[in-house]
Amino acid sequence: MSYLHDLRPSHQVGKALSGSKNVIRELIEQYGDGLSQEAASDLESKTGQFVKAQASGIANKIVSAFQRAPLDTKAVDHPQKEDGPGEALANNDLGYGHVGVRLVEAFLFESGAYYALQRNAESQVRTALNATCGDIIGGWVRLNMHRGLAKLAEPPLPPGMTRLRFTCNHCSLPLYDDYQELRPGAVDRLKSVLTEYNRTTPDSIHPKAGVKTPSFASTFSTISGIYKRGRNATPLPTHTQPKINTSNPYGCNDIPLKTPSRAHHHFLLLCLPFMRFGTKLHQSAVCRINSDQDFFHLLRSRYISTKRKDPSKWLLRAKSIEFVQFEVFSSEVVGIQAKPSLPSQTLRDSYHYEPMPSETLPPIGPNTLIHFFEHPSHAGVVPILYRRIPKKLKEKLVACPRIGSLVGWGI
Repeated sequence: MSYLHDLRPSHQVGKALSGSKNVIRELIEQYGDGLSQEAASDLESKTGQFVKAQASGIANKIVSAFQRAPLDTKAVDHPQKEDGPGEALANNDLGYGHVGVRLVEAFLFESGAYYALQRNAESQVRTALNATCGDIIGGWVRLNMHRGLAKLAEPPLPPGMTRLRFTCNHCSLPLYDDYQELRPGAVDRLKSVLTEYNRTTPDSIHPKAGVKTPSFASTFSTISGIYKRGRNATPLPTHTQPKINTSNPYGCNDIPLKTPSRAHHHFLLLCLPFMRFGTKLHQSAVCRINSDQDFFHLLRSRYISTKRKDPSKWLLRAKSIEFVQFEVFSSEVVGIQAKPSLPSQTLRDSYHYEPMPSETLPPIGPNTLIHFFEHPSHAGVVPILYRRIPKKLKEKLVACPRIGSLVGWGI
């Protein structure tokens, strides 16, 4: 892999590789096929078959190595105190013992298939680096244009509100929202939460000194060892998997229920566009949401599913996400009564959010919500923001049959 030395900076190589796991797997499969075609003995034939069979695992290890640390040229070119891939293959999986070590290593790294792998990988990495540089430049232009336009379009601060500014730790996009402070110091506490939200620590990007990148040889050793252990391991006992509701993977499997356990069910009340000017209530079970990413993925999928039913809305984008009080009718059409609005503390048996009562109004600003709605992968893997969203408890909201409507809270 000495050709990688010229592809500085090394973190760009890692970034390019990390987005090309499937391409790396295909290159390894082609390498295995090439070895099989060149094979002149049973040992060489089995070596080619093994490499192709383990292509996915090898690709994962290569990507993981580049993500953990910058390229260590010494570790790649001169592995020390590590068994070579030939020894791992011969000892662990091919049944030829130490006798086949040198034969396997020579076949792996001196064959025409290996040099073809080098050429193909070099071409792929250079192509990926060019694309990465283009993405960086395009992202920089887009970000700075957004900053300039945001400053021009930023409205004046309403009376009695506090403007909170922070930067998305995933894409560096500056965001702001206006909050009414219901408790002293609440906006400062929320700013601390958002400033640290989904932050990547420096150690996860740049490892500490002394940590070496696993070499290509150790990757082979590790993969082959895992393959052997998995092949010889006693299988786990099987059991019947519960059926998953594919239409809503975040909901319970047994809704609706008429048992005491329904007290644990949570429903997200979504007021989504309906027909030309209307709004309709959608109630999604959210008992299995475990992260902010889950929440925003669900929110986005529900919104997109409503747009698909109306071709006139296909080109429209969501402009705002608000906390609302609404009146729902028997047809599930709703009328928005107030925003921002949250259920009071007296309704804690019917609704839940944290903290209750909220320290700010809204609990999360509309610009923050719409950013993570458009980019769910930028959200956190723990439910920090999701906890602030009001959820209906026990059962869905149903209009009163006598008066034909009922008041509720959602987004």
